[in-house]
Amino acid sequence: MSQAENQRRPLPVSTPSDAAAALRRFVWAPCARRPALPEHSGVLQTPRAFSLLEVMIVLAVIGVLLAVAIPRSEPTLVEQLRATSRIVAAELQYARSLAVSNNSTYRVAFDPSANELILTHSGAKTSLNTLPVGAFRSQRDTATTKYLSLNDLPNLSVPVTLMGATVGSGVLQSATMVEFGPMGQTTAAAPTTVWLAVSVGNQRRYATISVNPITGLVTAGGITAGPLPGVLSGNGG
Repeated sequence: MSQAENQRRPLPVSTPSDAAAALRRFVWAPCARRPALPEHSGVLQTPRAFSLLEVMIVLAVIGVLLAVAIPRSEPTLVEQLRATSRIVAAELQYARSLAVSNNSTYRVAFDPSANELILTHSGAKTSLNTLPVGAFRSQRDTATTKYLSLNDLPNLSVPVTLMGATVGSGVLQSATMVEFGPMGQTTAAAPTTVWLAVSVGNQRRYATISVNPITGLVTAGGITAGPLPGVLSGNGG
């Protein structure tokens, strides 16, 4: 075919499918230049390093997560009240264990004005008046008296208040102490309940710790919005 005939011959027309194929070849061309190495080729592949943009994105995500998590780590009013009620319950249970192990009588008095509980030996054996040295001691403790001041408890952003104690299951009466005997029982014929409270502004919650009169077992109850028993309303409730 002569050169003149070639110049007169029409050029081929590109179809949409040809354009798409050319675009795919352009996009995947860089990947095709470096063929994948066989899995067991024995050639070590250098891992791709993180770019600065990727590192900044990761740090930004971590910062957001910390900003959300840190405020939630602060104990709520309910959590602080529940933790304090467990401490008070443990103190009462400790008095009961002393009574059972020493076959004597121990008393825990409640002092709402000082916001504290006071443990002493109340039995006839004077040799037991000296209390064992515990792991947690107050600076006010003496050889015969152990204090649990709610004002001295650590990590409380809002103070927890000892509202007092009641005895009874129907008509409640105010109680100034609970006393455990040699069998673990209490000297009261009805359950004894210790009341704790915490409040911020108009928000107030109560926690109860109950003592079974027959077994002397101590149970930290739930959290309630009240109301406080009428016999304790004069204690700031």
